Amino acid sequence: MLGIHYDYQNAVKRLETLAKKRITTGYLAHPLTRYANVGSTPATDEMLKILLPQDIPRETFVYTNTHSAKSDVWRVVEHTADDGQPEESVFTVHGIIVQCELPPVVRPYPQQSAAKYVQQKVTLTGFQSQIFNDSISGILHVDGHLRMNVRENGPAQYLSQQDMHATLEIGNRYFTSKRLASTSEHIPFPPTIDPKGILEDLRGNHFLHTPENQVEYYEAFTVNDEQRYSARCSFHQGPALSFSSFRTVSPAFIKCGDIVEVQLTVSLVDHPQGKNDLGSSQYITKLILRSITLLDQSFSEKRRLASILPTKQVTLKRKIGHDEEQTREAQERLKRMAIDR
Repeated sequence: MLGIHYDYQNAVKRLETLAKKRITTGYLAHPLTRYANVGSTPATDEMLKILLPQDIPRETFVYTNTHSAKSDVWRVVEHTADDGQPEESVFTVHGIIVQCELPPVVRPYPQQSAAKYVQQKVTLTGFQSQIFNDSISGILHVDGHLRMNVRENGPAQYLSQQDMHATLEIGNRYFTSKRLASTSEHIPFPPTIDPKGILEDLRGNHFLHTPENQVEYYEAFTVNDEQRYSARCSFHQGPALSFSSFRTVSPAFIKCGDIVEVQLTVSLVDHPQGKNDLGSSQYITKLILRSITLLDQSFSEKRRLASILPTKQVTLKRKIGHDEEQTREAQERLKRMAIDR
């Protein structure tokens, strides 16, 4: 999955340590591990007690956002304490990146129609990590509760396997159709995302890059004993055990093998092209990527260095030429000379 040079065993241990510390800080509103042990069959009352604080009314857990007469979207929301207005719930998962399609975009896409589908996405795994397995259980329960609104069970397309390890795919499209975002304005891409203007050219006159399409990228760091530790330099200075702050980074820094913290939202989308057994539109659950925070890059860095450093080669012995034959002839001549005497 990540090659022979990746330290799988220690990476899993590091993931467990970092995830536990991040979850226990209390700053993460909705770590997916919190919803792992609801039960195999989600029940409305039980799920609501776990998914929502006691002071949040039951009817505000989800709502329908109708984009058009042909499509609607169910989202997980909650009421904020400030103004009581619904706010989309942001969930958190910790994992190791095994695949990614992230900016910057430096190569043109093959066709103009790609604007509708191009996205920035990551595929996470935990290998044998219990915390990651609990996160998968958690998202399945959230998904199950969300689907109670449409009375439809569907495949968890965000969930798959690679080399017998469970993975989660989380992504966000670069564009929204003007037809669905008529009240939004286009947000220009920063150079860290679109340095060559490829995305700007691709969107044409029919698509916008809106706040819904934006993904934030961060790096965790801390300062201990007057020494600065960050996720990117932990390979050289020793890994930090906790983080005191975060800063924005270019998405180019984030690579396969990195240990990350991902923020996501959950949407249940009416998909007109997917039909269920009754012939009506099928609802598809999407995990929408909102941010990626780099927690530890030491394992991907070691993997990179090991893959490019020359390895010591073993030279096999072999017999070439006629040395053995000539030696044997010389020995025979000596024997004959000894006999003649």
